[in-house]
Amino acid sequence: MFWFFPVLQISPSAFSGLSRLRVLHLESNRLSSLSPSWLRPLSSLRFLYASDNRVSSLAPSAFVDLRDLRVVTLASNRLGEEGEGGFGSEEAFRGARALDTVDLAHNGLTEVREDTGLFQKCVR
Repeated sequence: MFWFFPVLQISPSAFSGLSRLRVLHLESNRLSSLSPSWLRPLSSLRFLYASDNRVSSLAPSAFVDLRDLRVVTLASNRLGEEGEGGFGSEEAFRGARALDTVDLAHNGLTEVREDTGLFQKCVR
């Protein structure tokens, strides 16, 4: 028999020593945020799958140190449900220069500003 216990939060030091990790699956949990403190050690991360959680906004520095990050899936979260219909801060993606795919489907978003130029290379 398989038991599933959803993750509610992640310790700031949970990924220490994993600087070579390239793929991280966090789908179908109950995470309310993606903390820069536990993402920071993942300097080689290329794929972050965090769909089907409870993330409602992104910290301005969420992905600042993840220069190799290519794919972020945040579908089916709670982005845009609080505040003005945005998802926190476009600044969250500023450091992710290799980013080419961001999946924000099935959130409460009403706008993603184009004038930032952050998503020009992204497929969706």
